[in-house]
Amino acid sequence: MTVALVRRWLKVMDPTAITARETLQRALAYGRAIQDVQRSELFSFTWEKERDARKILMGLANSTNLLQNPNKHFFEIAWGAEVIRPRGNIWVLVFTPGQGKGLTETLVRHGLVTKPAPEVRRGVLWELTLEVEDRAAMAGEIAVATHHKSGLLANPHVEDVVLLDRPPTAEAVTEALQLKGQNVGK
Repeated sequence: MTVALVRRWLKVMDPTAITARETLQRALAYGRAIQDVQRSELFSFTWEKERDARKILMGLANSTNLLQNPNKHFFEIAWGAEVIRPRGNIWVLVFTPGQGKGLTETLVRHGLVTKPAPEVRRGVLWELTLEVEDRAAMAGEIAVATHHKSGLLANPHVEDVVLLDRPPTAEAVTEALQLKGQNVGK
């Protein structure tokens, strides 16, 4: 099996991440405990057989705009146990189960990958810099919107959340995106 990850983020300041940071610091009163909030989109690829994932994904990233738009995104590719370049000191992965299947269908329909096609999953990685002793507890508290005065990053009615307390690897993210019903704070 081959597992790879494409991570993309905006070249300019991300207004969604800025709004989240400001909301957490001011409206939800976390203040200076929230040092920074960044956001990336992730695409996880799983092939049943061994593949040169980096070559395939670099080709897709450079010849299509399905994975990234070079005018607005930075991107990186991680394979297997490789760590993505971490921003922050704790990470909140938010995803809707099944999201990413449309990309698999597009890749097959346009002949962009050879069969068997990879299974694609998609999620958002919130990269938090928290200045508190128990970062995992705070990240769990702010991750899932359970009340108008708590939680922010995920809607528990449609999204699942997984906390990652180490810089994420392609394997860890892919494994997390396969979980269902693992909402933090439930």
